[in-house]
Amino acid sequence: MQVTPESAMRAWFEDLWNTGDESTIDRMLPAHGVVHGLPRIDFLGFTLARFVDGQLVEGWNSFNFLAMYEQIGVRLNMPSAG
Repeated sequence: MQVTPESAMRAWFEDLWNTGDESTIDRMLPAHGVVHGLPRIDFLGFTLARFVDGQLVEGWNSFNFLAMYEQIGVRLNMPSAG
Protein backbone atom coordinates (compact mmCIF):
# COMPACT_ATOMS: atom_id res chain seq x y z
CA MET A 1 0.00 0.00 0.00
CA GLN A 2 1.35 3.42 -0.99
CA VAL A 3 1.78 5.91 1.85
CA THR A 4 0.21 9.28 1.05
CA PRO A 5 0.47 12.40 3.23
CA GLU A 6 -3.21 11.93 4.12
CA SER A 7 -2.85 8.27 5.10
CA ALA A 8 0.30 9.06 7.09
CA MET A 9 -1.43 11.87 8.99
CA ARG A 10 -4.45 9.67 9.68
CA ALA A 11 -2.15 6.90 10.94
CA TRP A 12 -0.25 9.41 13.13
CA PHE A 13 -3.44 10.61 14.85
CA GLU A 14 -5.08 7.21 15.10
CA ASP A 15 -2.05 5.38 16.42
CA LEU A 16 -0.58 8.08 18.68
CA TRP A 17 -3.47 10.25 19.84
CA ASN A 18 -6.47 7.93 19.61
CA THR A 19 -4.90 4.67 20.81
CA GLY A 20 -2.02 6.14 22.82
CA ASP A 21 0.65 4.05 21.08
CA GLU A 22 3.78 6.11 21.81
CA SER A 23 5.90 3.79 19.64
CA THR A 24 4.27 5.71 16.76
CA ILE A 25 6.71 8.54 17.48
CA ASP A 26 9.74 6.30 16.97
CA ARG A 27 8.20 4.72 13.90
CA MET A 28 7.01 7.84 12.10
CA LEU A 29 9.12 10.77 13.36
CA PRO A 30 12.74 10.76 12.18
CA ALA A 31 15.51 12.21 14.37
CA HIS A 32 15.54 15.43 12.32
CA GLY A 33 11.74 15.85 12.42
CA VAL A 34 10.21 18.74 14.35
CA VAL A 35 6.71 18.87 15.82
CA HIS A 36 5.58 22.05 17.51
CA GLY A 37 3.28 20.54 20.14
CA LEU A 38 0.92 21.35 22.93
CA PRO A 39 -0.15 19.69 26.19
CA ARG A 40 -3.01 17.15 26.12
CA ILE A 41 -6.17 19.14 26.76
CA ASP A 42 -9.50 19.49 24.94
CA PHE A 43 -9.87 22.42 22.52
CA LEU A 44 -10.26 23.07 18.80
CA GLY A 45 -7.69 23.75 16.12
CA PHE A 46 -5.96 22.21 13.14
CA THR A 47 -2.70 20.53 12.28
CA LEU A 48 -0.71 20.88 9.09
CA ALA A 49 2.13 18.49 8.36
CA ARG A 50 4.68 17.61 5.71
CA PHE A 51 5.63 13.99 5.17
CA VAL A 52 8.57 12.59 3.22
CA ASP A 53 8.72 8.85 2.54
CA GLY A 54 5.99 8.19 5.11
CA GLN A 55 7.70 10.13 7.89
CA LEU A 56 6.62 13.40 9.46
CA VAL A 57 9.40 15.91 8.78
CA GLU A 58 7.60 19.14 9.70
CA GLY A 59 4.45 19.91 11.64
CA TRP A 60 2.46 22.99 12.57
CA ASN A 61 -0.42 23.37 15.01
CA SER A 62 -2.96 26.18 15.20
CA PHE A 63 -5.39 26.01 18.08
CA ASN A 64 -7.77 28.09 20.17
CA PHE A 65 -5.19 29.12 22.74
CA LEU A 66 -7.68 31.06 24.88
CA ALA A 67 -9.61 27.83 25.50
CA MET A 68 -6.31 26.08 26.26
CA TYR A 69 -5.28 28.73 28.79
CA GLU A 70 -8.67 28.56 30.49
CA GLN A 71 -8.39 24.78 30.85
CA ILE A 72 -4.93 24.91 32.41
CA GLY A 73 -5.98 27.70 34.79
CA VAL A 74 -4.17 30.67 33.26
CA ARG A 75 -5.89 34.01 33.75
CA LEU A 76 -5.05 36.68 31.20
CA ASN A 77 -5.04 40.27 32.42
CA MET A 78 -5.86 42.38 29.42
CA PRO A 79 -5.07 46.10 29.57
CA SER A 80 -8.03 48.47 29.72
CA ALA A 81 -9.00 50.17 26.48
CA GLY A 82 -8.42 53.88 26.33
